[in-house]
Amino acid sequence: MILDNFRLDGQVALVTGASTGLGQAIAIALAEAGADVVCHGNTHSPDATCEAVTIIGRKAFALTGDLSDRETPSQLIENTLAHFGQLDILVNNAGTIRRAPALEYSDEDWQTVIEVNLSSVFRLSQLAGRQMIAHGRGKILNIASLLSFQGGITVPAYAASKGGAAQLTGARERMGCQRDQRQRDRAGLYADGEYACIAARRNAQPADTRTHTSGALERALRAGGRRRVSLLGSE
Repeated sequence: MILDNFRLDGQVALVTGASTGLGQAIAIALAEAGADVVCHGNTHSPDATCEAVTIIGRKAFALTGDLSDRETPSQLIENTLAHFGQLDILVNNAGTIRRAPALEYSDEDWQTVIEVNLSSVFRLSQLAGRQMIAHGRGKILNIASLLSFQGGITVPAYAASKGGAAQLTGARERMGCQRDQRQRDRAGLYADGEYACIAARRNAQPADTRTHTSGALERALRAGGRRRVSLLGSE
């Protein structure tokens, strides 16, 4: 079992979009590895995920907030720090989608999807990264999509936002949060050697949900461990 290879005891993770699906599975997996978890939800309550975390024997804290509101990221980080006093792992999993042909796509839908799927990822990563560098450790995991590379039909904002999230991840890896190499090493805020798995997805065929979830869980757990790695997941 991958959980036998490392532990996350004493660490705190914030998982956005943790009420259901992939985010819920990642939150539970991090708890099984020993982390306490802040579970964020918006349209769905994260209470069920928090209950699953506490059953495992870890501490859970439920937060709600609409990530289309640009003030929500700072509230999530502030509330996490106020409750646990630290933040070691950030999983930017929350996302939304609006469907319409490009010529009929509304400005409102475009702004909402870009704000949730891309702008909030930047803001949360920036705020969390500052804390992580100050404390000398931390990992950030961004969940992207096959549409980051392939585009999509009737989902122009979703494809653009996920492509942006992929590029943002690469940019932050290279810039190291605009800190020098020594600080990047201490905080672990860059990637090394995982572009092969990203490139492989560019021509990949869709797999079943269990395959995607299993792979994302493994990458989430590895990202939370000692190896300095920031990875793109696949929905």
